[in-house]
Amino acid sequence: MNKTVYIVILNYKNWTDVRECLLSILGSDYSNYKVVILDNASGDQSLRNLTDWVENKQLWLKANTSKADFYRSYNENELSNEVINSLATFNFIQNEHNNGFAAGNNVILRYLKSVDAYVWLLNPDMIVSANAMTELVQFTGSQMPRSITGAVLKKYEQPAEVYLYGGGQINWNTATISFITNLKDIGKLDYLNGSCIFLHASHFETLGLLPTEYFLYWEETDWCYNAKKLGYNINVCLTAICYDKISATIGKSYLSDFYYTRNGLLFVKKYSPGNLNQAIFSTLLRISKRLVTGKMSRANGTLAGLREFYKMQKK
Repeated sequence: MNKTVYIVILNYKNWTDVRECLLSILGSDYSNYKVVILDNASGDQSLRNLTDWVENKQLWLKANTSKADFYRSYNENELSNEVINSLATFNFIQNEHNNGFAAGNNVILRYLKSVDAYVWLLNPDMIVSANAMTELVQFTGSQMPRSITGAVLKKYEQPAEVYLYGGGQINWNTATISFITNLKDIGKLDYLNGSCIFLHASHFETLGLLPTEYFLYWEETDWCYNAKKLGYNINVCLTAICYDKISATIGKSYLSDFYYTRNGLLFVKKYSPGNLNQAIFSTLLRISKRLVTGKMSRANGTLAGLREFYKMQKK
């Protein structure tokens, strides 16, 4: 029997995209899966809206199962090993606080890490092709045990165009990352993009849960890079295709530049402190370039991220 795949989706004020993601999962040709949708304290009735949608569409009929087996709702404090062992096909979990991407996902990962199954981390704005899950299961099962797998991501609005192959490469002198967009560069992967990561659940037991110090951005970079340092392979399944709406939650904004800048510097300091001064200088150049080109909001976000990095060093 094929292993169960636990598909983990963290939502924050993005429930309308979650609906489309769930419909694409329902269309998968791999049937042994359970979906866990965690809402990170959106405050907009996201889970209520999603369960109302499930009710109105009677989605359990599409899945050829009973309503009771199709979906259930929980508060994060209700989770236990017993609950995990009896999850429905769709499971809606309300997190009480928004403590960031890693902490939000860890609410369920801390229970799944001891399960003999696969975990598929997906962004809420991701659309999966019908055979993606089957391809990921087969590919990952053919790799060495200590492997983590990504997919080929294409742009939702331009489905013929590859957005990235799995993830990216770390630029230590600038505290930035570069996406792998050329097939021949897959061997240079340092990490897999957090929007689509497929792996055996036990790796979260061996390597630990996602690091929570970043809040948003760089947590998957940290986790994968640490795994690679410990001898894990970072792979891409070229036959698994997903379609990414690309940061539908916050996009390119003051907030995204703040976290990307602050966390990139935190990451460089943690793993390669000898590159930190050059990374800070590069950050200042990036601020100057954005000021000159009139990108004031992004310049201010980058500057705020740099300032916050310095504040954190004084604590």
